[in-house]
Amino acid sequence: MSVSLIVPIFNAEHYLPTFLTSVLSQSYKDFELILVNDGSTDNSAAICDKYAAEDPRIRVYHKKNEGVSATRNFGIGKAANEFIAFADADDVLLDHYLSDLISAANGKVDMVVSAVEQIRNNDTGKTTVRSYDGLIMKNDLQTLTEKLQIANFGYVYSILYRKSIIAKNNLKFDTRLAQSEDLLFVLDYIRHLDKDIACIPSANYLYIIDVPNSGSKRKASSGSITLQLSLLYEMIAKKYGITDFTAFPLLGQLLDYLYYKKLSELVSTEQTDTDTIRSLRNLDKDMIRFYQRIKKKSLRASLLDFLLLRSHYQLFLKLRNF
Repeated sequence: MSVSLIVPIFNAEHYLPTFLTSVLSQSYKDFELILVNDGSTDNSAAICDKYAAEDPRIRVYHKKNEGVSATRNFGIGKAANEFIAFADADDVLLDHYLSDLISAANGKVDMVVSAVEQIRNNDTGKTTVRSYDGLIMKNDLQTLTEKLQIANFGYVYSILYRKSIIAKNNLKFDTRLAQSEDLLFVLDYIRHLDKDIACIPSANYLYIIDVPNSGSKRKASSGSITLQLSLLYEMIAKKYGITDFTAFPLLGQLLDYLYYKKLSELVSTEQTDTDTIRSLRNLDKDMIRFYQRIKKKSLRASLLDFLLLRSHYQLFLKLRNF
């Protein structure tokens, strides 16, 4: 079995040598490394070309800057192997990252998920997330949300995908989003599985948090925030058909958290009250009701929800900032 490892690159010259060395040190050798340079203005392009000249498994593509989602989609289009995996150029892979994923892949599964080790850029602490050992049925969203910590589905890496499923269903990262595109891609992929999901507890992917100027760890505009809420609503309520979260408490907690976090970001972005109100008007009322019904709210939160639904935006902003 062969793997295409897709890596979007933007101004990563300080991290690329360490990352590329970790990839070329993999114990599993049957892979192609697809490096997509997304219009970097530093020395990233030259570093990629240098490594590619020394190892035939590396394929380098240079294109204009379009963002991480478009860059990953470009890489998917170039992938030639049975399986696809993703990585970021400012992270690190341990030696058995690919071998552990491939070892769990067989004819009975369409997806392999492994744990992720989160590491602060200043190395002040480490946290292992998404660690579970076992098989999860493709339709068992409850177990997926509980065992795999659905909040960490947003990590598109440390997962092995079948290229045939991505190609057949034309799955892509949404280029309109600056955040949550990973979560939506993974949830969309799971919807199209024919077979089950293998989970392994090994944490061979080191996710470096707080990397300066990272192309994959970035802030969102007000328009992107509105779109994130809308697309998550469409994915869960319309595509998965879940509107009652009694059986999915962790999923409900995540969506409730995301809704109020994104709403807070929306009204806290550097824009005038007029622009903020314009953004609030763009929120679909059915979507608002969906998020508001997820869990019981405090009196203040309920009042804010009421004002938002009734389009009393000035009062909403005054009460929220009180």
